[in-house]
Amino acid sequence: MNKIFLEMEEAKADYARCGKLNMLLFDPTHGTNRYGLKLCFFVTVGSSGQTIILAICLIKHEDLADIVWALRCFHEVFKVAPLVFKTDGASAIASAFEACSGSGDIWEHCLHQLCIWHLSKNFYEHVRPVLCTNQVHWRTAYTRFWQIAKLSDSQFAEADDEEPDDTVRTTFNLEWIRLSEFIKQHGTGSTLDQVGVWLDSLYKMRHKWAYCFCLSVINWGVNSTQRSEAANSAFKRGRQMGGYSLTRCITIAVDYNRDARYRKQEDAVRLRLKQVGTSTFQSDHRSKRSTAP
Repeated sequence: MNKIFLEMEEAKADYARCGKLNMLLFDPTHGTNRYGLKLCFFVTVGSSGQTIILAICLIKHEDLADIVWALRCFHEVFKVAPLVFKTDGASAIASAFEACSGSGDIWEHCLHQLCIWHLSKNFYEHVRPVLCTNQVHWRTAYTRFWQIAKLSDSQFAEADDEEPDDTVRTTFNLEWIRLSEFIKQHGTGSTLDQVGVWLDSLYKMRHKWAYCFCLSVINWGVNSTQRSEAANSAFKRGRQMGGYSLTRCITIAVDYNRDARYRKQEDAVRLRLKQVGTSTFQSDHRSKRSTAP
């Protein structure tokens, strides 16, 4: 056995509730089973906002062929392409998505977005070494990256033909040029040129991760793969890693979905009780005021 795909219980019903507006997260992890296979969760946002595991996939290699196989298995079972496919920046996943989203292919109209949290880690790994001699410069660059990434104003996404008056408007292109120039000016070390190349590649993918582009599409507030990361974390927490059988993997995933549903139901009941209590208190208070002499 080198790969396997499993649909979770009630997954089709959960997926069908959003029709063609589903957000799908995909994040492989290793060290979870005795077969040496990588565990991949297909995760979505449930109708009550809970994290739901739709399917489990175990693959031997996190390469183009195995990931394309996993994506096509998902489509064969769930039939409808997600509106947004959220992943980390792994090149194999990006290539697999492109292989499934061409003209006339299964995910032709699906949008691929990148996890901003993973990109921030990549920014740290690439940029910090060339700015590490001055922590003020590093903190300035890192802060500017997050400000650029998280600014959601749609006007910020507009392109610059000429540099506008700073007192009037600033745009993504202008701010990215300023960030790149700041790093180039203050950076040192043999990898500085490589950092410039990496920043250029990140800029070319800006429509996949910058909020001013991504928030124009329904993504249910999901801007990272942390829901999938949380599922992976819950899977591993407090357990002997690397020794699970296949049936144990499935059992843990089933329990995770059940607990997620119950937590949301309990939260809804608590909120309703709180609302009823508040309403009763206000009604009694108004009644006492109306009967006062």
